[in-house]
Amino acid sequence: MNKNRKTIRLKEYNYSQCGEYFITICSKDRRYIFGEIKEDKIILSKYGEIAENTLSRIKQNKSIEIDNYIIMPNHIHMIIEIKYDKIVNLKDLISTYKSITTKQINKEQKIIVWQRNYYEHIIRDENEKEEIIKYIRYNPINWDRDNLKIK
Repeated sequence: MNKNRKTIRLKEYNYSQCGEYFITICSKDRRYIFGEIKEDKIILSKYGEIAENTLSRIKQNKSIEIDNYIIMPNHIHMIIEIKYDKIVNLKDLISTYKSITTKQINKEQKIIVWQRNYYEHIIRDENEKEEIIKYIRYNPINWDRDNLKIK
């Protein structure tokens, strides 16, 4: 591991324990590769469809639940619930998702799809979860309309 690289994870927290996590994964250099926003709705590109199909495959894991997510032009937000302790590790789950998606996209075009890391927030209560769900739901509506050009 790079000694100069800062971790954003809590040092003493076990990310394989039961709980809910708000996850954001960004495309490399925040490129708009997953689609575009039109009339406050996301229109997925072929890469966005690959990202969504891969997410559907990951959701089949009975140890987790992903029921709130949005694929945006340059990032993905989702809530992941780990249902059973020590069966799934959040880092490994995200790594697997990114790997499968990258392999599928690279069949079309050789590109670096994802930023190196991802962002996670431990959801602590139902009120916080409801606010995050609203944020996910309204993300396309609140999208910065000045940045709609696909890079």
